[in-house]
Amino acid sequence: MNNTKDRFFSIIAHDLKNPFNSLMGILEVLLSEYDELDDIEKKEYLLVLNDSSNKLYRLLDDLLQWSRLQTSGLKCDIKSHLISYVINTQIKILDEQASSKDIRITTNISEDDHVNIDINMISTVIRNLLSNAIKFSNNGGSIIITTKKKENRLVVSIQDNGLGIARENLDKLFYLEEKISTIGTANEVGTGLGLILCKEFVEKNGGRIMVTSTPGEGSCFSFTVPMSIPH
Repeated sequence: MNNTKDRFFSIIAHDLKNPFNSLMGILEVLLSEYDELDDIEKKEYLLVLNDSSNKLYRLLDDLLQWSRLQTSGLKCDIKSHLISYVINTQIKILDEQASSKDIRITTNISEDDHVNIDINMISTVIRNLLSNAIKFSNNGGSIIITTKKKENRLVVSIQDNGLGIARENLDKLFYLEEKISTIGTANEVGTGLGLILCKEFVEKNGGRIMVTSTPGEGSCFSFTVPMSIPH
């Protein structure tokens, strides 16, 4: 418990402080050199500010959701949902992030399979896993999202052909006590908290999360959720 608490505060102290330093530095440049900058330079700074703000918001959201989980303040609202709708919605949200690296996202998913899930939790899981796949993919890479029936469960897989993960780190990805945070192919940074949230959210929805990876060839993150019969 002490290790978990220490890791949590290290995220707040380090990973939350750095984005603020970046934001304040860019704002200082804009304020002090605004009249000397041309419109193109101003727009470039604003794009960086927008990107940093979005990353900071996602980090804060992860921290809030994780802390609510620890205090049992986050309850599941399990209902039947069309998995294709959940997946396609998250692809649209991350389309700009993928386009910025010329990454192609394709799907091989069932269009009419329903699952019993808390849609907000599983949307967060898909968004985190897809965002990570983009983060660790090279420019011009590809990502494929697939679904497969397995007895009374649906397996959702997100596979990339990016950096991959060393075998000795695979078992450490889903635990707060371990510090596994790799720089993305475009120098993207993260806390590793997103994967921990994914594991807890999937388990709260009655499933489990898995990962296979080969360094230099890519990774495949999969999770299961219970299937349902649509009314």
